[in-house]
Amino acid sequence: MSKLLDLEVASVHADPNNPRERFPQEELDRLAESIDQVGILVPVVVYPEGDGYRLLDGERRWRCAQTLGYETIPAVIVDPPDEAARLQQMFNIHLVREHWQDIPTAHALKKLMDETGVSSATQLSSMTGISTQQVSRYLFALNLTGSVWDAVESGEVPLNYFYEVYKSVVRPLESDRPVLFQKFGAEKILENFLSKRESGAISDVVSVRDAKYIIRKAAEDDPDGSDPGPLDATLEKLITDNELSVKDAYEESVMISVEADKLESRADNLVAAFTRLLDKATTDEEARPIKDIARGLVRQLEHLI
Repeated sequence: MSKLLDLEVASVHADPNNPRERFPQEELDRLAESIDQVGILVPVVVYPEGDGYRLLDGERRWRCAQTLGYETIPAVIVDPPDEAARLQQMFNIHLVREHWQDIPTAHALKKLMDETGVSSATQLSSMTGISTQQVSRYLFALNLTGSVWDAVESGEVPLNYFYEVYKSVVRPLESDRPVLFQKFGAEKILENFLSKRESGAISDVVSVRDAKYIIRKAAEDDPDGSDPGPLDATLEKLITDNELSVKDAYEESVMISVEADKLESRADNLVAAFTRLLDKATTDEEARPIKDIARGLVRQLEHLI
């Protein structure tokens, strides 16, 4: 049964296993300024532990109360949760209010997995309130190492960048160009794409996606991997040359072919749309504007070619 009391600030203790892990000073300063003006409007949540209380929610408010010299703090006292329930509750409390940083959230998911034995992204999503796609990103983060891990942990490079490299480069290479993948491996590919980011060759996540088109075309040209061609050389250069952007590699190799395929698909859809409208037209008067549009399009294309 929960109850609301004013507790001595000194009797409340931080949770050493708080999944949030980090509390940027600028955030604490802004909150302390607000609390100094209007007080603590939202009670912290605690549960009894030993001679005092352990924080379940509200560590920033509690830290600010200490900084401001408050003797007491409003608190909701709840029954002690088990570890799995505590982690789930902290996810549901904190992520509604503001998102944790990527690496602390990945650590928190790992703790929850260890406590519950759950490893499915779908189940973890249901337990934490995080989307399945985002859970997959955090699980991916747990496998990062070295300079790539450091770049994400420091906030220098967003996790989404490396996850896009994994989806658009690492995974397609592993499935479609295994010989090239084995030559470098996932860790080395991620490290080299970190170098590209640092050199300025790649500045956004979206451009990374074009790499999968080069890989797809290389696989179409050499399905069994027995006769690597020019596109494989382009892919190897893309991995090893820190100055070569995905955009340049794409435009110099497969852009015309890929864009032509897309154009063909759009043309087929356009013809299907004209067919569908003309089939629905029941009179010449209804069909006339549709046919006029088609004739106008044909004239433009004839002029173009």
